[in-house]
Amino acid sequence: TGGIDWRDAVDPLKDEISPHLSWLFASFVAFMLFSMLNVITGIFVESALNNSKEESDVDMVNYLHSVFVGPAKQTDGKITWEEFEEKLDEPKMMSYFKSINLDPSEARFLFELLDIEGAN
Repeated sequence: TGGIDWRDAVDPLKDEISPHLSWLFASFVAFMLFSMLNVITGIFVESALNNSKEESDVDMVNYLHSVFVGPAKQTDGKITWEEFEEKLDEPKMMSYFKSINLDPSEARFLFELLDIEGAN
């Protein structure tokens, strides 16, 4: 490929200094190669985990939207605390709370967190 041959790099170590250095050089090259592959793999895995988290967040929002807006309902995209509270005992809502590791007793806090306008 136009680069230096491995034998040209190792022969001076082996002939001039010690034959054991050729094994040390080969070990160094192998270690660096595996280190580089480990970093590249880590970058791909981190990217995949970030994409998975983003998809999970979108899925949770869509799931919560499906709890409040059925196919037959028309809404302006806003719900009141009373509507939210009515849905708390439904199995879909209980599974949603379980999926986000939130106790249903903390529903009021979640509603206030989502209520950015403070309109209740």
